Amino acid sequence: ERKKLLENIENILKFARDLQKSKEQGQFSLFENAPCLPAGKQNQNILPPMRLKESLAATKNERLQWEKELLGLYISEHPLKEFKNQLDTLDSIKEIRSRTEGNVICGGIVSKIKKILTRQNQTMLFVEIEDLTGQIEIIVFPRSLEANPLVWQNDKLIVVEGAMNNKDGVPKIIANKTYFLEEYLEKAAKRPVIGHLRIDLPKNSGDRLMQDLQKIFAEFPAGSTKISISIPNGGLKPNTIETPYKIKYDENILNQLNQMGITEIKIN
Repeated sequence: ERKKLLENIENILKFARDLQKSKEQGQFSLFENAPCLPAGKQNQNILPPMRLKESLAATKNERLQWEKELLGLYISEHPLKEFKNQLDTLDSIKEIRSRTEGNVICGGIVSKIKKILTRQNQTMLFVEIEDLTGQIEIIVFPRSLEANPLVWQNDKLIVVEGAMNNKDGVPKIIANKTYFLEEYLEKAAKRPVIGHLRIDLPKNSGDRLMQDLQKIFAEFPAGSTKISISIPNGGLKPNTIETPYKIKYDENILNQLNQMGITEIKIN
């Protein structure tokens, strides 16, 4: 058991040092006291046998970390595999990399961290995370880092809410809020599930209102709540459009819609 050896490394090193010291002093041989040797060759100055202290077996995550350290990748299983169903409700990194703007929310494992100092001598990070579909870089400015510094460690499973950045042609995420994955999932399980949001537009709605709605939808973190828009049709049955947006539902969206004069909103 590798973990048992690791936790006994100091005892092993001490035994090796004592063994070498005894050899140098001519006092010790591993076989000097063996019964098969002639009586004159036996020696009573022998070190007691080394005994390793017991330890708990390595966890699955510890074994996977050793695998990554040794081989540079996960072979037997990915640490995120057991969370696949929950991660499917978030944005996948493969999907995110095809975007150029908007807010996203994704989960992953921290695989690389680069730390730099800003001109104001504040620490910021460039962090690579990966999920089951790919890798992406996260830009962590000082304010976001100070808000939750403990999540930014190698091999941590995390969730990132942020905005897309594609200034240099390479998609990145500017971190806003971050959570440990299990912490985020625990909170998400307690929230009511809102699967659909239908917005009934008032009469005489113009293109400007539609553009404002698209801007609001793009600002909200991606999630599982689908959005449809019902457009008046001159006394006939309204036309209903299923938008491509799926957001993380927040009551703030209702407040923003009300401020725009939209009061007919159905959630389920």
